[in-house]
Amino acid sequence: MKEEWLFPEAVVPVDAETTAALVAEIHRLIDVVGGMALKEPALQDIEQYRLQMAGICTAAIGYWKESDSIHPDYDTLALRDVAKLYAKYDELYKAQDVSHGMIAGALFDFMAWLTSRPKRIMLSSADDASPAVDAIKDFAKMRGLSLDDAQVQNWQEALAQPEQEKNT
Repeated sequence: MKEEWLFPEAVVPVDAETTAALVAEIHRLIDVVGGMALKEPALQDIEQYRLQMAGICTAAIGYWKESDSIHPDYDTLALRDVAKLYAKYDELYKAQDVSHGMIAGALFDFMAWLTSRPKRIMLSSADDASPAVDAIKDFAKMRGLSLDDAQVQNWQEALAQPEQEKNT
């Protein structure tokens, strides 16, 4: 027996074996097409996700500020939270009190180190300052002290208030 199927004058034999084969093929095609449509890409393959992660990483090192206008491709709640957290820790870091005793101890330590070296350094307004700078760099390296953010101009302001007033 034959029956028209899909197009006029297109005929397909109708028997149990052919019908079962057609149904099996339709199920296979549905699985293939459905699987393609339902398959979600891995997060690292999504460009916007990568942009957002890059934004969060830069917020973690202080690049983004909470008040910044952030491009929508980067903007996420996580980025803003990380930016807030960075700002909070940065504020705490900058607000750390350095005591008079701590600075005095560092100065005495540096001078003790200088006087224990066999190499002599001449310090005066008439002498070249580069040997003194080199000595500071050598001392800092030996003590594991970073000179990247040296507060050369404003360390005195931090100590201008007597230590007793800071503790009250």
